Amino acid sequence: MKRVRIGVIGAGWWATSAHIPAIQSHPHAELVAVQSRERAKADRIARDFGAKYACTSVGELLALEEIDAVIIASTPNVHFTQARAALHSGRHVLLEKPMTFTAGEARELVELATKRKLQLVVSCPWHYTRHGIEARRLIHSGALGEIK
Repeated sequence: MKRVRIGVIGAGWWATSAHIPAIQSHPHAELVAVQSRERAKADRIARDFGAKYACTSVGELLALEEIDAVIIASTPNVHFTQARAALHSGRHVLLEKPMTFTAGEARELVELATKRKLQLVVSCPWHYTRHGIEARRLIHSGALGEIK
């Protein structure tokens, strides 16, 4: 199976403690680039995590032909514009919460992803934790009674 080559937009705590380690632990994923507005931070994170490229702008990262998909882990106020740019560039997108600030922006991203035949996923990892899976099992088994 081909490895998915990923760029991470926004290199803060959540990107470096959750997303990047997840990429590194997956046999079919490869961290190619990281983006931070601060050059020193981008360089340090790329070096520390073995990314080939350290970028200071989203445009710089999206210009890399080696990227198949992006994870957007930046501040919520730029999620919409960054996700739209990534989809326009032909990249699959995993987008942190909140997806956008308005339903109209969210609808625009979904329509763009559909039109371009790209994956657009909002990051909701808690569904797949052990306690989330166990809670779902208990609910479906009826052990908790009728859930209202």
